[in-house]
Amino acid sequence: METYSKLKTKRKDFLVSEMKKMKNVPWEGKEIDVVSMSNSKFSQDDDFRIVYKDDRGAVLEVSASHWEDKAKTWFKDTTGYNADECQQVGMTRHGDEAFSGFATQKLHKGKDGIHRYVNVDPEIIGVYAGKNKLTDGVGYGAVYWNKVKNSASTGEMIAQAGKYIVSFKKVLKSHKKQGYNVPEVDPSLNLAMNIVERVSPNFEFTPGVETKLNKILTKETGYTNVKEVVRDMVSLSGKL
Repeated sequence: METYSKLKTKRKDFLVSEMKKMKNVPWEGKEIDVVSMSNSKFSQDDDFRIVYKDDRGAVLEVSASHWEDKAKTWFKDTTGYNADECQQVGMTRHGDEAFSGFATQKLHKGKDGIHRYVNVDPEIIGVYAGKNKLTDGVGYGAVYWNKVKNSASTGEMIAQAGKYIVSFKKVLKSHKKQGYNVPEVDPSLNLAMNIVERVSPNFEFTPGVETKLNKILTKETGYTNVKEVVRDMVSLSGKL
């Protein structure tokens, strides 16, 4: 398979071209872009969406119903792989992975009485900055559980777990600093998280790496694999 950076560029060109062919749609004649939300060196997961600028210069999202099937077909034809299995299906405000804490747009009623989607800073950014509380811990955990569970490879699974751990620690630190009650992370889970976090961004993954990691987890923490670690993190996320 080509490098993901090249694939993303080709996919962007394809999708922009397809959107420009459409007539009598809000983005006809407008500037269109495909925005990628993933910059991880090792993670294949690419949270992307299609946006356009309206006459006021506001950036609005094109509903996935207009492009999701096209993107999946293109990915399959280009790579021979299934887009869902490779987590290359996009992240939109309507997607299964999406939850309120990651939303970059919200529905707003204008002075003319018409509801439109407007751009907002994701709630999670404010949480990291210690300005507000995560409002949907269950949805937050579910996002990462789905990413880990549905990863196309062991390396991808470990990379996703590492991303979750980094985010989870930030949320716990922020909630504690703001005076909210936070679920207790027992020493075994804390050590397991630290081990996975250290491994996830630093190694190219092979079956041997997974075997060694699982042996270390079992010996040092009692967890037998990464998914067990993530499972308990998801449980704690539901208590945020």
